Amino acid sequence: MSERRGRVEGKVAIVTGAGSTPGPGIATGRACAIVLAREGARVLLADINPEQALYSVTGVTPETEYRQRLAAASGLLGTNGDGWDVGWAAAFLASDEARWITGVVLPVDGGVMAVTPLMMAPHLRAERPPPA
Repeated sequence: MSERRGRVEGKVAIVTGAGSTPGPGIATGRACAIVLAREGARVLLADINPEQALYSVTGVTPETEYRQRLAAASGLLGTNGDGWDVGWAAAFLASDEARWITGVVLPVDGGVMAVTPLMMAPHLRAERPPPA
């Protein structure tokens, strides 16, 4: 291990696809993070919301626009984030200022995890689906 330690020591490793959705990705991502961290790397496990990423790939349709409005209404900030929001959080976690932050989940979600669906129900009901 000491030979490999020199190769990753002081580097930042970003592991993607290690989502919070139950399944094999969680164990794989955590195992990878443990191995890299013990070899001296700083590790960031990135879990990107696939539905949010889908909007940028599929383009805007009435259905995706409706889903975007629902996503915005489900969080405390009432707005959708973008890749920059996740990128700035990742940049902070990879910086020296976050050197003592470890083993935590940092939701970059506009407050979605901080509320219950019941609290946001009036905002969600206000969004009308597109005509069929």
